[in-house]
Amino acid sequence: DRECYVAIAWDPLAMEYRVRVPKQVVTASSVTYEPAPHTVLNIHSHGAMPPFFSETDHRDDQGMGLAMVIGNLDQDLPTALLRAYAYGYYSGTHEVTWEHIFSGGHFHPEGRRPRDEITQEEATDHERRPDV
Repeated sequence: DRECYVAIAWDPLAMEYRVRVPKQVVTASSVTYEPAPHTVLNIHSHGAMPPFFSETDHRDDQGMGLAMVIGNLDQDLPTALLRAYAYGYYSGTHEVTWEHIFSGGHFHPEGRRPRDEITQEEATDHERRPDV
């Protein structure tokens, strides 16, 4: 029941994405790591706890990228949350189901839904990072 971290990073020399697992210090409620260069998706676990984005995550998610938290790892189907971040602004948090990951779920084949399928609430759903 410890947190852990992994990154998906772009390797500009190989021109491909790579999984990076940096050296890290893990506890039951935190993980400390050195961010990998060119990270596009950072992922950390909450062990048996449910996934959520903490104040520490707000501080860690700087620059621009995607962040995922996975939790409920003691269950048959763990749960995951995903958000985009850009320079102190965060998208709404979206639950990622295993159906989304393994069968494409409800995502549009080109990675986005046609504009007429997006609700006004979704279009304006964003969070401002609290000053920390």
